[in-house]
Amino acid sequence: RAERALQLIVDRLQQSDLKRLPKVENLLWFFQNTAKKLEQARILPKPAAKPAQMPPLVYLASTEPPPRPMSALQGFGLGVLLGVFVLTGTWLGLYRPLQQQMTALTGTPDGARLAWLSHPDLQTYEQQLTRLADTSPLVVLQQAEQLTGTAQKTWPQDSRQQHETQRWQQLQAIRLENAPAPGNWRQTRHQLQRLADKILEQERNRGSFTLSYLKTAIYQIQHSHNHDIPLEELLRQLADTVEQGQAVSPALIKKTDDRFNALLSRYYALQKAAGLTVRPEQHRP
Repeated sequence: RAERALQLIVDRLQQSDLKRLPKVENLLWFFQNTAKKLEQARILPKPAAKPAQMPPLVYLASTEPPPRPMSALQGFGLGVLLGVFVLTGTWLGLYRPLQQQMTALTGTPDGARLAWLSHPDLQTYEQQLTRLADTSPLVVLQQAEQLTGTAQKTWPQDSRQQHETQRWQQLQAIRLENAPAPGNWRQTRHQLQRLADKILEQERNRGSFTLSYLKTAIYQIQHSHNHDIPLEELLRQLADTVEQGQAVSPALIKKTDDRFNALLSRYYALQKAAGLTVRPEQHRP
């Protein structure tokens, strides 16, 4: 813009009638020369950057021979070996413990029966029936004793274990108390035999009995006989009820169960005292 303004000023001055023109042209030439210098400085190319110097690459030759590739036979053998290791670990970690638990379970009559029912096998059918026939009626009491013994060893100070164990022991004590008193049948038999001997003696001696003597003897025999109702009598009452088509009373069932459990408890206590009890798994398979 300054150069253009100076050019217009110079043109106007030249068109004027002035005898002596001012030296404005010198100022115009100065601006023009300065503008040319600035434009040349802008057009000059930038100096190129010096390329970075990289150190020369040095290659080292390896003196070791290359590794031999694995043959197909070696790969197959390695795969078989790994497979054997995996199968062995699986057998030791999973299958063997399960097999041991299954063997221990089927070693008991109840476990063998449950295993047979889940997978019936005709070849072992006779064996299962023989095992059940040889199973003692005391197996339940033996298993209960094992349970209480294991619980006492595992949780000796636990209040729940102590409560449940004491409850079971109290139940067994009550059953023993309800067992028939020993000697009732023997006492009744002895009294009947003594009365029979007395009658025979009086018959040989042509003697006689007073009515009071006979009444006393019969009363004593009845008292001994009726002191306890034997299990056989309860079963006879149950059989009569069934034969007559009548409904069996819950009281008769409970009385029969209580007497049966009482006899089993007494039988088990006598076997323990004699050292004849065995573990359930020791029964003949």
